Amino acid sequence: LNGMFWVLNSGAHWRAMPERYGAWQTVYSRFRKWRDDGTFQKMLERLHLKLNSDGTIDLETWYVASTV
Repeated sequence: LNGMFWVLNSGAHWRAMPERYGAWQTVYSRFRKWRDDGTFQKMLERLHLKLNSDGTIDLETWYVASTV
């Protein structure tokens, strides 16, 4: 996940990912698999449910934006 976060946050190419996160090919293939099989969507849904049950999310203003 840290390798994915680094690439998505930096805007760099996958090949530029620092070696400390592992082989870029492995991280990229896992990212594509999770994107395609709905893993990220499931993670977001579970996070939403958890935050809602804890009362720590405002359902009127909840959103995800790439610029934040």
